[in-house]
Amino acid sequence: TGSIFIGGLPFVAANKVDNTASAFLYLNNAAAITGAPFGLIAANGTSVILQQSNGTSATDLTNSNANNNTSYLTTITYNSV
Repeated sequence: TGSIFIGGLPFVAANKVDNTASAFLYLNNAAAITGAPFGLIAANGTSVILQQSNGTSATDLTNSNANNNTSYLTTITYNSV
């Protein structure tokens, strides 16, 4: 349960407020996705938190958005320390 994230990035993200988000190219067999999926890397972080946009805000993707066959294909670009 909880938020979906991609962990174990090879480098620590830079301590910046505007770190570059990952851009999803393919999202397959996900459940209840109502917005555009994207990822955010926290300053000094080593993981991408998966979220979906909902107009003017965003919410975390959680286990309720995933099935046992959900797959994500993404590219991740970010500034490192």
